[in-house]
Amino acid sequence: MNVSQFRSLVGQMADRPTAEGKTKGVYPHKGDSGLVFIRNRDGITIGDGAHGWTIPGKGVIVTAINTRIMTLLNAAGLSTHFICQVDPDTFLAKRAVTKFLLEIVVRHEAQRGSSYLRRHPGIPEGTVFDSAIVELFWKDDASHDALIHWNPERGAFELHKAKMPFGEGYIQDFNPDLATMPADETEFAAVFQLAGQAADLVRRTFRVYSYNIPDGKIEVGRDAEGNVMIIDVYDCESFRISNPSGVEISKEVLRQRITSGQRVTPAFLRRVLANYAEVAAISAFLQLPI
Repeated sequence: MNVSQFRSLVGQMADRPTAEGKTKGVYPHKGDSGLVFIRNRDGITIGDGAHGWTIPGKGVIVTAINTRIMTLLNAAGLSTHFICQVDPDTFLAKRAVTKFLLEIVVRHEAQRGSSYLRRHPGIPEGTVFDSAIVELFWKDDASHDALIHWNPERGAFELHKAKMPFGEGYIQDFNPDLATMPADETEFAAVFQLAGQAADLVRRTFRVYSYNIPDGKIEVGRDAEGNVMIIDVYDCESFRISNPSGVEISKEVLRQRITSGQRVTPAFLRRVLANYAEVAAISAFLQLPI
C-alpha cells in the first residue's frame, strides 16, 4: 500500500469515536459500516481503572507491537479483526458485531503473583504446564473479573473469586447472557481453540529470541458473518514477557509497583516506555515458526 492509499484510508476515519477510554478510541469508517479504526492512546491503567497515567509515545509503540503480532496471526490462518496499520497509532479492523464479555487467559506457566497460584496454592511457583491452561473470566468490574467455572455435577456455570483458593471463593451461579457470550458448545470450543492456538504461536515466535511469555489474555468476538475472531489489541499489555536476562518488560512491572506500595514516578514511567520499546524492537523480527 502506497502513501496516497494510506492517506485515503485515514481520510475515511470519522472525527468522533463511538467508544473511547484512556487507552484507545474506536472510530467508524465513513464509507463501510463493517470496518472501524482503532487509535491507541498514551494512557495506561491498573486495577480496573483505579490507577492511571499518561506515557507520551506509548500509543505508537503498542500499535507497532500489535501490528506485527496480528499480521503473524493472520498469516498463520488464525482469524483476527486486524486489517492493516494506517498511521503510527491507528489501525483498520473489521467491526466486531459481538464482543464477548470474556477475558480469556492462556497459561503456559504458573507465574509468581498470578491469580492462578492464589486459586491453586498447592501448585509450585514456576511450574511449566504440559499443555496450556485456558481459563475464562467474566469482564465485570463489580466482581473484579470473576472466574467462570462449569460445574458438571451441578450442571451449572459458577462465578468464583479470581484471587481466592478455588472452592472457597464461590460467588453465585452464573447465567450468561447469550448476546454477549458464545452461543453454544461448538462456539465455546472455537473460542478455546482460537485463543490457545494464538497464544501458543506468539509464545513460540518470541522464544526464538529467548523472550519468554508465561501467560497472557486474549479477547474474542464475532464478525458480521458470525465467525469467531481475535479482537482488541494484542501487545505487551496483553501478556507478561521477560527478556533474555529474565527481566520482566510488560505492564506487569507497573502492577508490581502498585502492589508493593511504591510511588510511580515519571522516571519509572519512562522505564515502562523503554520496556515497551524493547518488545516493539524484537517484534519487528518475528517470523512464523517453520
